[in-house]
Amino acid sequence: MSAFDPESITQRAAFRGDLEYWGPDSAAAKTISLADSQEYCRQLAVRHYENFSIASFLIPRNLRQHFYAIYAYCRWSDDLADEVGSKEESLRYLRWWSEELDRCYAFSQSPMNAPQPTHPVMVALADTFATHQLSKLPFQNLLDAFRQDQGTTRYETDADLLAYCERSANPVGRILLQLAKVDSPSSLVWSDAICTGLQLANFCQDMSRDAAMGRIYFPRSRWRSLGLDEETLLTTTFHPRKGLALQEWVDDARAYLEIGRPLASFVPRWLQRDILLFLGGGLAILDAIERNHFDVWSRRVHVTPYAKGSLLLRSLLVQPGQIKPETPKKSETENVHKQKSTERRELAAIRASQAYSRWVAKRSGSSFYRSFDTLRPEKQKGMMSLYAFARLVDDVSDSTLLISKDRDTNQHQLQKQSLEAWHDWIDSLHDPIDLCSFPRINQHGDLQRYRLRPSMKETVERFGIPLDLLHGIVNGSLSDIQSPFRLESLESLRGYCYQVASTVGLSCLHIWRGEIEKARQAAIECGMAFQWTNILRDIGEDADRGRIYFPMQEFVQFGVDPDAWLKRRPSGDWKGLLKLQFERAHASYQMGWQVIDWIEPDGKRMFSLMWKTYHQLLIEIEKDSDRIWEERVSLSNFKKLTLVGAHFFSPFFVSNCNRTMIDRVQGSKR
Repeated sequence: MSAFDPESITQRAAFRGDLEYWGPDSAAAKTISLADSQEYCRQLAVRHYENFSIASFLIPRNLRQHFYAIYAYCRWSDDLADEVGSKEESLRYLRWWSEELDRCYAFSQSPMNAPQPTHPVMVALADTFATHQLSKLPFQNLLDAFRQDQGTTRYETDADLLAYCERSANPVGRILLQLAKVDSPSSLVWSDAICTGLQLANFCQDMSRDAAMGRIYFPRSRWRSLGLDEETLLTTTFHPRKGLALQEWVDDARAYLEIGRPLASFVPRWLQRDILLFLGGGLAILDAIERNHFDVWSRRVHVTPYAKGSLLLRSLLVQPGQIKPETPKKSETENVHKQKSTERRELAAIRASQAYSRWVAKRSGSSFYRSFDTLRPEKQKGMMSLYAFARLVDDVSDSTLLISKDRDTNQHQLQKQSLEAWHDWIDSLHDPIDLCSFPRINQHGDLQRYRLRPSMKETVERFGIPLDLLHGIVNGSLSDIQSPFRLESLESLRGYCYQVASTVGLSCLHIWRGEIEKARQAAIECGMAFQWTNILRDIGEDADRGRIYFPMQEFVQFGVDPDAWLKRRPSGDWKGLLKLQFERAHASYQMGWQVIDWIEPDGKRMFSLMWKTYHQLLIEIEKDSDRIWEERVSLSNFKKLTLVGAHFFSPFFVSNCNRTMIDRVQGSKR
């Protein structure tokens, strides 16, 4: 709302009039009944919150008045922080408001021994405290955050900013969970994630507005690697580096919101709809920022009225899988009930993690994405998780934007630290899922690892994927970040290809199932073929990164100058060198095709589509090897559709779909 908005001015005037009468400087003797206090809170809520009539409709009648009291408390706290006129006066009023809260809580616990509050908000809130036995801590934390805002306008690290969010945003969710009597440890973590995500989304949306007020919420530890300084961040004009900073921040905000999504399945229906509205609203803001190419400085990004209406309609109509209330059956002991409750929550976390895996796979634009649909559901989810893991690890070695918390840490060190963190993460996959620890950002990829872990743990345990194969994938990316990247011999190249590609193929065998040992060598060769194709396709991009994957011995053999190669102006018999690589790749493809003889039918379909897609890509590259220095060769959409059609629309596929449908029906009956 603009400072020049007539409605805003009216509301400010109303607040100042209320402050003059109800505030600490008033000389009037004030007494007010509980009924009048509750009516005051109701009117305050309706006056300030344009959607409160809708919210009131969703809230059970017996809780509606308590919502008004909580909202009125938050509204007064916020106005005391922002509408008084000076920081010194705001701090004085906030101290008074904190003392009022102490009196309110004391009266709610012992009305016979403590004086009744005089402020209408506190009179109504005391009844809410007494009726629902709410904790005072979240209310106090909100005031601490408002006080912090008066003096703190910079944050050094992500940890500092998250600590602020714990007091400024998370308390609201915790209060609602207490009110709904669903404040289990895991629900509190999910709620905190949603509230933190919403706070970060607001920070992203308001970077320009906050800069105009001299506030920078973007942590200082993130500035350095992006070449940003305070002067640039305080300007209200767009700068490409600020856009890059915002892009990473938007991803973090989105991650927190999605981490909290399972909460909607463990709350009453009325609160479920509110959670879906909050989630949808936060994600809509982030989507709008992304559509605007991460520029919130040229104009303020906002959610359109149409989008708001759509979110409300979906929250009313969509019925996410709500878990039945966790009330123990008569035949259950307390321990059995707790175990079942934990299992339900772990299942919700796994489902959310699987959705994240699918999002990563889809976002990558990989040719493999549609091939996953040829598998039965449990295998499809496993492949999505495995692919997401390999994709995220590979992205680290190719990334040029890793956030440093140490001004002396260079890009290579950041990549190495992040990849070593993936090693530690792999070793933890057999440990129990911890739903009671809030995800923190300590280094690049922490949120990615947190989100992926439940689905990858389920995949590893369901399909028996050896962890050493996953470690091999990480080791391959560690090799990629060596500078300069050189391989002396063919054996070195094959060893590298084994780590980055054959390990993926061997992991796939465990998901596709079949006679794994018989298919092992063919899977290794198939991985070699795929990686050789990647290397040939990406010669130009790798040259720009200073990487040469073909053996140095063969550069000497064919008289090719490595320096000229890196400049995309190859010398000597470079086409002879490439011809040798094409021959090796074709030979590996032929040996790798034998995998199809040893895996289950749905795996055959996926493997065939992957093999033929990559083999056709190799053929396209080979047709005109000069192109690889100018562009990244890819298959045309027509060829892709032809390959997909040949694999999806056949009697075998229809039969497999029917089998999958039968399995789903039988599973639902069980």
